[in-house]
Amino acid sequence: MDDIRFWNETEGNATVKLIQEARLYLVAVARGLQPPAIRRSIVLPHSTIPEQKTEDEMELNVAKERAFNVQTIALRVIHGWIFKSTSRQWGYHAACGYALNHEAADIARAMWMREDSRICVSPMVFHITLDMDMKLPLWFVGADIEDRHENDDLVAYQEASIQRLVGAFTSAVSMAEGINGGRVSHERLQSVADAMRTMLAATMWLMWMSRDDHLAHYDAWVFVQLTTKPTLAASMHHTFDARRHIVQAAAIITDKLARPPLDFGSPSIVHPRLDVLRREVLT
Repeated sequence: MDDIRFWNETEGNATVKLIQEARLYLVAVARGLQPPAIRRSIVLPHSTIPEQKTEDEMELNVAKERAFNVQTIALRVIHGWIFKSTSRQWGYHAACGYALNHEAADIARAMWMREDSRICVSPMVFHITLDMDMKLPLWFVGADIEDRHENDDLVAYQEASIQRLVGAFTSAVSMAEGINGGRVSHERLQSVADAMRTMLAATMWLMWMSRDDHLAHYDAWVFVQLTTKPTLAASMHHTFDARRHIVQAAAIITDKLARPPLDFGSPSIVHPRLDVLRREVLT
Protein backbone atom coordinates (compact mmCIF):
# COMPACT_ATOMS: atom_id res chain seq x y z
CA MET A 1 0.00 0.00 0.00
CA ASP A 2 1.27 3.48 -0.88
CA ASP A 3 2.40 5.36 2.24
CA ILE A 4 0.64 8.62 1.34
CA ARG A 5 -2.63 6.79 0.71
CA PHE A 6 -2.28 4.89 3.98
CA TRP A 7 -1.83 8.04 6.08
CA ASN A 8 -4.49 10.07 4.27
CA GLU A 9 -7.27 7.66 3.31
CA THR A 10 -7.27 4.69 5.67
CA GLU A 11 -6.99 3.87 9.35
CA GLY A 12 -3.62 5.56 9.37
CA ASN A 13 -5.26 8.98 9.16
CA ALA A 14 -6.83 8.56 12.60
CA THR A 15 -3.37 7.96 14.08
CA VAL A 16 -1.95 11.00 12.30
CA LYS A 17 -4.71 13.18 13.78
CA LEU A 18 -3.98 11.93 17.30
CA ILE A 19 -0.29 12.75 17.00
CA GLN A 20 -0.96 16.13 15.38
CA GLU A 21 -3.36 17.07 18.17
CA ALA A 22 -0.73 16.36 20.80
CA ARG A 23 1.97 18.25 18.90
CA LEU A 24 -0.16 21.35 18.24
CA TYR A 25 -1.29 21.41 21.87
CA LEU A 26 2.30 21.38 23.17
CA VAL A 27 3.50 23.91 20.58
CA ALA A 28 0.77 26.28 21.80
CA VAL A 29 2.01 25.81 25.38
CA ALA A 30 5.56 26.64 24.26
CA ARG A 31 4.27 29.77 22.48
CA GLY A 32 2.45 30.87 25.62
CA LEU A 33 -0.97 30.70 23.94
CA GLN A 34 -4.21 29.10 25.00
CA PRO A 35 -3.85 25.48 23.85
CA PRO A 36 -6.45 24.17 21.39
CA ALA A 37 -8.99 21.62 22.50
CA ILE A 38 -7.57 18.13 22.75
CA ARG A 39 -9.48 14.89 23.16
CA ARG A 40 -9.53 13.58 26.71
CA SER A 41 -8.24 10.15 25.68
CA ILE A 42 -4.80 11.62 24.87
CA VAL A 43 -2.52 11.35 27.90
CA LEU A 44 -0.63 14.60 28.44
CA PRO A 45 2.96 14.65 29.74
CA HIS A 46 3.71 14.13 33.42
CA SER A 47 4.40 17.20 35.54
CA THR A 48 8.07 16.18 35.80
CA ILE A 49 8.55 17.49 32.25
CA PRO A 50 8.92 21.29 32.62
CA GLU A 51 6.36 22.58 30.12
CA GLN A 52 6.65 26.34 29.94
CA LYS A 53 6.57 29.25 27.55
CA THR A 54 9.69 29.61 25.43
CA GLU A 55 10.52 33.29 25.27
CA ASP A 56 13.37 33.20 22.77
CA GLU A 57 12.03 33.00 19.21
CA MET A 58 15.00 31.02 17.94
CA GLU A 59 14.69 28.46 20.75
CA LEU A 60 10.96 28.23 20.05
CA ASN A 61 11.58 27.45 16.38
CA VAL A 62 14.10 24.76 17.33
CA ALA A 63 11.61 23.25 19.78
CA LYS A 64 8.90 23.23 17.13
CA GLU A 65 11.26 21.51 14.70
CA ARG A 66 12.11 18.86 17.30
CA ALA A 67 8.39 18.28 17.89
CA PHE A 68 7.79 17.81 14.18
CA ASN A 69 10.73 15.40 13.97
CA VAL A 70 9.18 13.28 16.74
CA GLN A 71 5.92 13.16 14.80
CA THR A 72 7.69 12.14 11.58
CA ILE A 73 9.67 9.42 13.33
CA ALA A 74 6.57 8.17 15.15
CA LEU A 75 4.76 7.69 11.83
CA ARG A 76 7.71 5.73 10.46
CA VAL A 77 7.78 3.57 13.58
CA ILE A 78 4.04 2.94 13.45
CA HIS A 79 4.19 2.04 9.76
CA GLY A 80 6.76 -0.63 10.65
CA TRP A 81 4.63 -1.98 13.51
CA ILE A 82 1.64 -2.37 11.20
CA PHE A 83 3.25 -3.71 8.05
CA LYS A 84 6.39 -5.50 9.29
CA SER A 85 5.12 -7.24 12.41
CA THR A 86 3.62 -10.71 12.43
CA SER A 87 0.12 -9.33 13.03
CA ARG A 88 -1.32 -6.24 11.38
CA GLN A 89 -4.09 -6.13 14.00
CA TRP A 90 -1.46 -6.15 16.74
CA GLY A 91 0.35 -3.36 14.91
CA TYR A 92 -2.77 -1.19 14.80
CA HIS A 93 -3.37 -1.84 18.49
CA ALA A 94 0.22 -0.85 19.36
CA ALA A 95 -0.02 2.26 17.17
CA CYS A 96 -3.22 3.48 18.81
CA GLY A 97 -1.90 2.81 22.31
CA TYR A 98 1.34 4.65 21.65
CA ALA A 99 -0.38 7.64 20.03
CA LEU A 100 -2.81 8.00 22.93
CA ASN A 101 -0.58 7.23 25.89
CA HIS A 102 3.03 8.07 25.03
CA GLU A 103 3.46 10.30 21.99
CA ALA A 104 2.68 13.55 23.84
CA ALA A 105 5.33 12.75 26.45
CA ASP A 106 7.91 11.98 23.74
CA ILE A 107 7.14 15.28 22.02
CA ALA A 108 7.39 17.18 25.31
CA ARG A 109 10.76 15.61 26.14
CA ALA A 110 12.05 16.60 22.72
CA MET A 111 10.79 20.19 23.11
CA TRP A 112 11.77 20.96 26.69
CA MET A 113 14.42 18.37 27.54
CA ARG A 114 16.09 18.49 24.12
CA GLU A 115 15.99 14.76 23.45
CA ASP A 116 16.81 14.08 19.79
CA SER A 117 14.72 11.27 18.33
CA ARG A 118 16.78 11.30 15.14
CA ILE A 119 19.74 9.92 17.12
CA CYS A 120 17.80 7.58 19.39
CA VAL A 121 14.06 6.98 19.51
CA SER A 122 12.27 6.95 22.85
CA PRO A 123 12.47 4.06 25.35
CA MET A 124 8.76 3.40 24.86
CA VAL A 125 9.25 2.86 21.13
CA PHE A 126 11.96 0.31 21.94
CA HIS A 127 9.73 -1.35 24.53
CA ILE A 128 6.74 -1.74 22.21
CA THR A 129 8.90 -2.98 19.34
CA LEU A 130 10.47 -5.65 21.56
CA ASP A 131 7.06 -6.57 22.97
CA MET A 132 5.91 -7.25 19.40
CA ASP A 133 8.82 -9.72 18.95
CA MET A 134 10.43 -7.50 16.32
CA LYS A 135 14.13 -6.85 15.88
CA LEU A 136 15.27 -3.28 16.47
CA PRO A 137 16.16 -1.59 13.18
CA LEU A 138 19.41 0.35 12.94
CA TRP A 139 17.61 3.58 12.11
CA PHE A 140 16.29 3.61 15.70
CA VAL A 141 19.79 4.83 16.65
CA GLY A 142 20.29 7.15 13.69
CA ALA A 143 22.03 4.73 11.32
CA ASP A 144 20.52 3.95 7.93
CA ILE A 145 22.03 1.35 5.61
CA GLU A 146 21.14 0.93 1.97
CA ASP A 147 22.08 -2.50 0.60
CA ARG A 148 22.92 -2.04 -3.05
CA HIS A 149 22.60 -5.77 -3.82
CA GLU A 150 25.85 -6.09 -5.71
CA ASN A 151 26.41 -9.53 -7.14
CA ASP A 152 29.60 -10.53 -5.42
CA ASP A 153 30.64 -12.75 -2.54
CA LEU A 154 31.34 -9.82 -0.22
CA VAL A 155 27.62 -9.14 0.17
CA ALA A 156 27.21 -12.35 2.17
CA TYR A 157 29.81 -11.23 4.73
CA GLN A 158 28.28 -7.76 4.88
CA GLU A 159 24.79 -9.13 5.45
CA ALA A 160 25.98 -11.59 8.09
CA SER A 161 27.84 -8.88 10.00
CA ILE A 162 24.91 -6.45 9.94
CA GLN A 163 22.38 -9.09 10.98
CA ARG A 164 24.64 -10.10 13.86
CA LEU A 165 24.85 -6.46 14.97
CA VAL A 166 21.07 -6.07 14.81
CA GLY A 167 20.49 -9.27 16.78
CA ALA A 168 23.01 -8.32 19.46
CA PHE A 169 21.56 -4.83 19.74
CA THR A 170 18.06 -6.23 20.18
CA SER A 171 19.32 -8.60 22.89
CA ALA A 172 21.20 -5.80 24.68
CA VAL A 173 18.16 -3.51 24.87
CA SER A 174 16.03 -6.42 26.06
CA MET A 175 18.63 -7.11 28.77
CA ALA A 176 18.63 -3.43 29.73
CA GLU A 177 14.85 -3.52 30.13
CA GLY A 178 15.20 -6.47 32.47
CA ILE A 179 17.80 -4.64 34.53
CA ASN A 180 15.57 -1.58 34.78
CA GLY A 181 12.47 -3.52 35.80
CA GLY A 182 10.82 -3.75 32.39
CA ARG A 183 11.46 -0.26 31.00
CA VAL A 184 14.97 0.78 30.02
CA SER A 185 16.00 4.22 31.26
CA HIS A 186 16.73 6.94 28.73
CA GLU A 187 20.32 7.30 29.98
CA ARG A 188 21.08 3.59 29.66
CA LEU A 189 19.41 3.43 26.27
CA GLN A 190 21.52 6.35 25.03
CA SER A 191 24.68 4.54 26.13
CA VAL A 192 23.74 1.34 24.30
CA ALA A 193 22.71 3.31 21.21
CA ASP A 194 26.02 5.20 21.15
CA ALA A 195 27.92 1.92 21.43
CA MET A 196 25.83 0.43 18.62
CA ARG A 197 26.59 3.33 16.27
CA THR A 198 30.29 3.06 17.07
CA MET A 199 30.28 -0.71 16.55
CA LEU A 200 28.67 -0.22 13.16
CA ALA A 201 31.21 2.44 12.18
CA ALA A 202 34.12 0.25 13.33
CA THR A 203 32.75 -2.68 11.33
CA MET A 204 32.58 -0.53 8.20
CA TRP A 205 36.17 0.58 8.77
CA LEU A 206 37.35 -3.00 9.09
CA MET A 207 35.52 -3.96 5.91
CA TRP A 208 36.78 -1.16 3.74
CA MET A 209 39.66 0.91 5.05
CA SER A 210 42.32 -1.81 4.79
CA ARG A 211 41.61 -3.70 1.56
CA ASP A 212 37.87 -4.08 0.89
CA ASP A 213 38.43 -7.68 -0.10
CA HIS A 214 37.37 -11.09 1.20
CA LEU A 215 40.01 -11.05 3.94
CA ALA A 216 38.96 -7.61 5.22
CA HIS A 217 35.31 -8.61 5.29
CA TYR A 218 36.17 -11.81 7.09
CA ASP A 219 38.08 -9.77 9.68
CA ALA A 220 35.02 -7.55 10.19
CA TRP A 221 32.80 -10.62 10.58
CA VAL A 222 35.18 -12.08 13.21
CA PHE A 223 35.23 -8.72 15.02
CA VAL A 224 31.42 -8.63 15.15
CA GLN A 225 31.13 -12.26 16.23
CA LEU A 226 33.61 -11.91 19.09
CA THR A 227 32.90 -8.45 20.45
CA THR A 228 29.36 -7.24 19.75
CA LYS A 229 27.37 -8.93 22.53
CA PRO A 230 29.85 -8.34 25.40
CA THR A 231 30.55 -4.79 24.19
CA LEU A 232 26.89 -3.77 24.07
CA ALA A 233 26.34 -5.35 27.49
CA ALA A 234 29.33 -3.47 28.90
CA SER A 235 28.07 -0.21 27.38
CA MET A 236 25.31 -0.10 30.02
CA HIS A 237 27.90 0.73 32.69
CA HIS A 238 28.54 4.42 33.28
CA THR A 239 32.33 4.00 32.99
CA PHE A 240 32.16 2.58 29.47
CA ASP A 241 33.70 4.84 26.80
CA ALA A 242 32.19 3.60 23.53
CA ARG A 243 34.65 5.15 21.12
CA ARG A 244 37.81 4.40 23.08
CA HIS A 245 36.93 0.86 24.10
CA ILE A 246 35.52 -0.21 20.72
CA VAL A 247 38.51 1.19 18.83
CA GLN A 248 40.78 -0.70 21.24
CA ALA A 249 38.82 -3.90 20.59
CA ALA A 250 39.11 -3.45 16.82
CA ALA A 251 42.84 -2.85 17.13
CA ILE A 252 43.26 -6.01 19.24
CA ILE A 253 41.33 -8.09 16.71
CA THR A 254 43.47 -6.88 13.79
CA ASP A 255 46.61 -7.55 15.83
CA LYS A 256 45.49 -11.10 16.77
CA LEU A 257 44.68 -11.81 13.13
CA ALA A 258 48.16 -10.57 12.16
CA ARG A 259 46.76 -7.80 10.00
CA PRO A 260 48.40 -4.40 9.46
CA PRO A 261 47.24 -1.83 12.05
CA LEU A 262 44.33 0.32 10.94
CA ASP A 263 44.27 4.09 11.26
CA PHE A 264 41.04 5.05 13.05
CA GLY A 265 41.99 8.69 13.37
CA SER A 266 40.75 9.95 10.02
CA PRO A 267 37.17 10.96 9.22
CA SER A 268 35.06 8.02 8.21
CA ILE A 269 33.93 7.60 4.64
CA VAL A 270 30.65 6.22 3.36
CA HIS A 271 31.04 2.54 2.64
CA PRO A 272 30.83 1.99 -1.14
CA ARG A 273 28.48 -0.99 -0.95
CA LEU A 274 26.37 -0.51 2.17
CA ASP A 275 26.18 3.29 1.99
CA VAL A 276 26.21 4.14 5.70
CA LEU A 277 24.26 7.37 5.72
CA ARG A 278 25.16 8.37 9.25
CA ARG A 279 28.90 9.11 9.24
CA GLU A 280 31.01 8.56 12.30
CA VAL A 281 34.50 9.73 13.22
CA LEU A 282 36.41 7.27 15.33
CA THR A 283 38.91 9.22 17.35
